[in-house]
Amino acid sequence: MLRGFMLHDIVAAIGNIDVVFGSVDR
Repeated sequence: MLRGFMLHDIVAAIGNIDVVFGSVDR
């Protein structure tokens, strides 16, 4: 359960970073 939560948190963090970098890139 903890691992699943961590995985979801990592995915959310990566998505957030992707949005930020995408905004800066464009």
